[in-house]
Amino acid sequence: MNIPDWIDTTNVETNLVVANTPNFIVRRIREDKAPHLLSQNFSAEQLLKMYVEASAKKPDNLRELVTPYLLLSALWLKTDIKYLRDAIVFSPHPQYKWLRAFAQILIDTFRATTVVRVGPHVLDNSVFVKSGSAVNYTSIDLSRQ
Repeated sequence: MNIPDWIDTTNVETNLVVANTPNFIVRRIREDKAPHLLSQNFSAEQLLKMYVEASAKKPDNLRELVTPYLLLSALWLKTDIKYLRDAIVFSPHPQYKWLRAFAQILIDTFRATTVVRVGPHVLDNSVFVKSGSAVNYTSIDLSRQ
C-alpha cells in the first residue's frame, strides 16, 4: 500500500534532496501537512504495515524515497509509542541512509498527542459596547436598521 496520491509530498521530497542531517529532515517533515494527513486518515496498524512494505524495497522515485520518513512521522503523531518502536525493529533498504537515525530522533522526542477537532465558532451580528460599569455590557443588534 502506498501513500495516496491526494497527499502532496513535493515539499518533503525537496527537503530530503537538500538535507545534510537527519535533524533537518525531522524538522522539515514536522512542519509539513503530509504526516498529519496520514496520521488522521490511517490507523497506527495501517501506518506500520505501510512502513514495513515501503522501507523494505528500493525506492524508484522521490515519492517512494520519502514514504518511510512520512510514515514514521505519522506514527510519531499517534498517541502510542509502541508502533514507532515496532517500526524500527525492521531493517530498511540500504537506500534509506538516514532512516534509523531519523526514527531514533522521533523516539527520543516522542510525546503522546491527542488531536481534537473543534467546530467553527458562529458569531452573531451584535456588537458589545462597554457601558460605564466594568461588568455591564450593552448589546447593539446590527441586523436591524
